[in-house]
Amino acid sequence: MNEEKLVKQLDHLNDWWSTAQVPKNKLKSFERRDLFFIKRDISKQEILAIIGPRQVGKTTLIYQTIQYLLTEKNINPSNILFISSDNEVLKLNSNDFLEDILNTYFKYRLKQPIGQSREKIYLFLDEIQSMDNWNYKLKNWVDQKLNIKIIVSGSSSTHILKGGNESLAGRMQTQLILPLKFLEVIQYKTNNETICDINENLREKLKKSIKLSNPTHLFNELNSINMTLTTTTKEQLQIYLNNYLLKGGYPSLLDTDNYYDLSRSLDNYIQSTIYRDIVRLYEIRRPKTLSALITYIAQSGAHAITYTKLSNHLKIRKETIESYLEYLENTFLISESDFYSTNLKVKQRNPKKIYIRDPGIRNSLLHQITDDLLKDPAELGIIAQTICYDHLKRLSFYLLKSENPTISYWHNGKEIDLILEGTKWNIPIEVKYTNQNKKDAIKEINKFINENKNKAPFGIIVTKNTLDLKDNTLLIPLWLFLLMC
Repeated sequence: MNEEKLVKQLDHLNDWWSTAQVPKNKLKSFERRDLFFIKRDISKQEILAIIGPRQVGKTTLIYQTIQYLLTEKNINPSNILFISSDNEVLKLNSNDFLEDILNTYFKYRLKQPIGQSREKIYLFLDEIQSMDNWNYKLKNWVDQKLNIKIIVSGSSSTHILKGGNESLAGRMQTQLILPLKFLEVIQYKTNNETICDINENLREKLKKSIKLSNPTHLFNELNSINMTLTTTTKEQLQIYLNNYLLKGGYPSLLDTDNYYDLSRSLDNYIQSTIYRDIVRLYEIRRPKTLSALITYIAQSGAHAITYTKLSNHLKIRKETIESYLEYLENTFLISESDFYSTNLKVKQRNPKKIYIRDPGIRNSLLHQITDDLLKDPAELGIIAQTICYDHLKRLSFYLLKSENPTISYWHNGKEIDLILEGTKWNIPIEVKYTNQNKKDAIKEINKFINENKNKAPFGIIVTKNTLDLKDNTLLIPLWLFLLMC
C-alpha cells in the first residue's frame, strides 16, 4: 500500500474537503425525481444501493446528494468520502482496496481510528460491482456498528442485489435509476413543474377509473388537459416526442443534436456494458455473440420470439441464450414480457417478447439514428410500443408498489401488445401509432375484456393523434399517454 499516493488521489476525488462545495461541472443543473427519494432515505440506517445502467446519471445523483449534505444539512466536508471503484490509481496503490482506503481516510483526513468518530461519516462507493467481495466488507463494517452511512451505486442488479441478499439481508434498500421518462425529458427541456401536476392528476383519475371500472373519469381529465393546452404547446410536445423516439432518455445526450456523436456515445454505452460489466462480471467467453444477440433482439422488433429460434439463428446452445438474456436484463439493456395467462403452464409454454429498454439504444444498435426514421411508420410503431412497455412498468410500480412490475402480452387469434396487470384487474393496451382506423384494435380489446370479465375494467389504444372514448376503450395520443405514466 502506498499511503501517500492514496491520500493525493482521495484529495483529488473529494474536492469539497478544500472548497466545501461540489464542483459545478459535476452537479448538473437538472435534478431528477429520484433525488427526492435519496434525500428522504439518506438518514436511514440501511445501506442505500443506487442501481441502474451505465451513464444513466447515478454518479451525478451522488454528487447532488453530497451537495445537499454540504449545503442543506451542514455536514462537515471532511465527513464525506467519495470513492470510485473504477479508479485505477486507487487500485494500483492499495492491497485491500476498501480496507486500505478507509484506513488511510481515517488516519490522514479525520486523524482518528476507525470506529471512534462521534459524527456520522457518509461513505459513497461508486460502481461497486468492480470490487471483489464488497458485500462481505460492508457487512463487517455494519456488524461493527460504525457510525457510517453507506451509499453504493452499481450497474449490475445481480451483483448488487444478490450480494446484498447473501450477506446484507434486511440491511440494504435500493433505488432504481433508469433513463429519463418522457415526462422528465420535458422537465429537463422546459424546467416546467406544472407538467408534474398533469402527471399526478392523470394518475389519480386512472386509479379512480380502475376502482370504479369506469374509464369516463380518466377520459374527462385527458380531454380537459387536451383542451387546456394551446396548439403551440402541443406542437412543442410533439417535437420533444419525436426527439425521444429517436434519441431515448439518457440524460447526458439530451443536448446532443449531432446524430453521429449521438450514435457513437450510445454505442460506447452498449460496448461498456457488454465488455466492462457483463464479460468481466459473468466471465463469458463469446462477447461477439452477446453483441449479435442484442442486435437480433433490436431487429426483431416487439414480436414474441422463442429461445429455440434465437439459439438456431446464433448457433449456440439454448442454455447459453437463456444465460445471456439474463445478463442483458441484469444490466438493464433488455426486459422480457410474458404471455398473459392465469395458468402457469400456458404462460410458460408461450414465447416471450423481448424489448430493448431505451429507444436510443435500440436505434443505435440498428444504425437508425437519422431523420428518416421519423418517416417510417412501421419502425415508429415498434419504437412507440417499446416506449409504452417501459413507461407502463414504471406506472405499474407506482400503482402497485411492486419491486418487479409485470407487463404481459396476449393473443387469441390476434395479439394485444401490452397487459397492465394489477392484483385484481388487468388493462389491455394496444399501440397503434398511425392515423389508420382503430376498429380492429377496439374489437380485440373488447374480446379480451369479454374473456376476462370482472378483471378488465376497460382498455386503452395508444394512438398518434386521436383522443376519444369508444364504449369501454380509451383512445389516447402517445404524448398524452406518456405524460400519465
